[in-house]
Amino acid sequence: MHLLLGIGNDLLADDGIGCLVADRLHHPDWHSVIAGTVPENFTRLIRDLHPEILLLVDAAQLNLPPGSIRIIPQDRVADVGIGTHQLPLDALCDIVSPYCGRIIIIGIQPGVVEIGEEMTQPVTEAGETLISQITDGGYLSLPVFGSR
Repeated sequence: MHLLLGIGNDLLADDGIGCLVADRLHHPDWHSVIAGTVPENFTRLIRDLHPEILLLVDAAQLNLPPGSIRIIPQDRVADVGIGTHQLPLDALCDIVSPYCGRIIIIGIQPGVVEIGEEMTQPVTEAGETLISQITDGGYLSLPVFGSR
């Protein structure tokens, strides 16, 4: 079983992309949860499910064009400005890693992160692309942040 946590604040336009992906992912091999700004609230669920893969999806300042998608190594999380939630993702990973086969963090570059704005088209399209890649396994071949 695979578990996706969609992370972010959907009141802040593109910051809600993780929530959008979690909401729209419908696949029998995946259990998806809209974690919002409190992914740490789902540590018990992670512990109970023991997912083979835990996929964390969030907006991230990658310094790339809006809608760019990257796998973010756990040791690079602090470099990408993921942070509309209480517990840093690298700390969350440390807490739940004993209960997961593999943890993969995927960041999507936001364009607009402002209250009251709509999610931008490039980021929405990136979310839809990511959903397709998750359902066909292509997400494992995404570029890694910081690699050439």
